[in-house]
Amino acid sequence: MLLSWAWLLLCAAETEEVSSLSMLQRSLALSLAPRTAASQASQASRGTACGPDQVYNLHIPKSAGSSFALDAQKILQKAQLRIISQEGCFSLHRQNAHLKGTITMLREPRAHVLSQYKMCRSHWVTQYREALSANSSEQLPGRFADWVAAWRRRSLADFSPPSAAESPVERTVRQLRTEAWGQPPYSVKPTVLRVEDWAQLDGGGTVWHCTKVPFQCYAPVNLQSQRLTCEKPLKYDSSINTTLLMQNLNALWFVGFAEAYQASVCLLHWRVLHSLPQYCDCADRQRWQEFHGHTENQNSTYYGEEKLAQLRDTVLQDIDALTATDRLLYKAAWDRFVRESADVARESGKQILCNASVPLPH
Repeated sequence: MLLSWAWLLLCAAETEEVSSLSMLQRSLALSLAPRTAASQASQASRGTACGPDQVYNLHIPKSAGSSFALDAQKILQKAQLRIISQEGCFSLHRQNAHLKGTITMLREPRAHVLSQYKMCRSHWVTQYREALSANSSEQLPGRFADWVAAWRRRSLADFSPPSAAESPVERTVRQLRTEAWGQPPYSVKPTVLRVEDWAQLDGGGTVWHCTKVPFQCYAPVNLQSQRLTCEKPLKYDSSINTTLLMQNLNALWFVGFAEAYQASVCLLHWRVLHSLPQYCDCADRQRWQEFHGHTENQNSTYYGEEKLAQLRDTVLQDIDALTATDRLLYKAAWDRFVRESADVARESGKQILCNASVPLPH
C-alpha cells in the first residue's frame, strides 16, 4: 500500500529517529529532485564558477523552463558556456561578472494560468499544500474557475516566505530541495548550499517557496511580466512598469516560446553555435519529427477536467483580466521571435518557424 509522503514526513519527524529520517529523505529526493540532475553533476564538476561564461535561464514557472534548461544545457556546453536555471527575477544575476546573457521561455497567458492551477493540484504539491494549510481556512478552490475568480478579488502583496520553516514537512522539503538545487542546471557546478538561505535558493520563486501566497501556490497575476521586472520573486506590486518590462525584454539574450518549443531550441542552437541540427527545418516534415526534447514535469502535473476549449467566456475574461500585461509582453516577444527566425531562414536556408501567426486567442 502506498502511503502519502506528507504522512510519512510527519511520522518520521515525530519519531525523531535520525537514521529513519535520513533513509526517508533519500527516498523522497528521488521523487522531488529532477531525474537528470545526478547524471549531469559529474560532467559539470569539471568546470568552475569563476571559469566559463554563464547563461542565466530565467525559469518562469510552468513555461517549459525545466525542459528547456536541459535542452539548452546541451547546446551551451558545446560553446563552453554554463547554464544557471533558477526561478527568480530577471535582475537576479545582474551582478554576475561571468554572465554572458539571460534567456527565458514564455507561454500563452491563458494556457499558462491553467497550467499553474494544474501544477497546484499535482500529487506532490497537493500533499505539501495540505500539510501547510491544515489549520488554515483558505484552501485551494476545487474548481479552476473559482480559483481564477478568487484571484481577481485579491489584493497583491509581498508573499515572500519566512526565513525559518514552520512545520516538519516544510523543514524536510527545504532540505531536499536545497540538496537538489546544488546540482546543475540549478547551480553552475555541484555546490553545497545552505538551507538557511532558503528565501534566495533557486531564485526564491518556486512553488515550494509559496507558503505565504494565498492558497499556498502560484499567484497567477501577470506572472511572466512580474518575473521580468521584480526585485523579489514573490513580491507583487499593484502594477507593472511596462517601460521597464520592454527594456528587459529587449535586453534578453534569447527568448523562446512553449508554443513553439522545437523552433525555440533551433533558434538557440543558431544563436549559440551558428549551425542547425537536421531536425531544424520545418519544411522537411520527416526530419522535423526526429526531434526529441525533454518533457520535465509533464508526468507530475494534475490533468483535471479543465481544458481551455471547455472554459466559459466569463472564466476566460477573468484570466485575461489577470494577464493583460502578460498578453502585451507575449505579443512583443513573439514579434521579436518571428524576426529572428526569419533571419535564421535567410542566413541558413532552413525554416525553423513555419507558422508565424501569434498564438494568442482574439
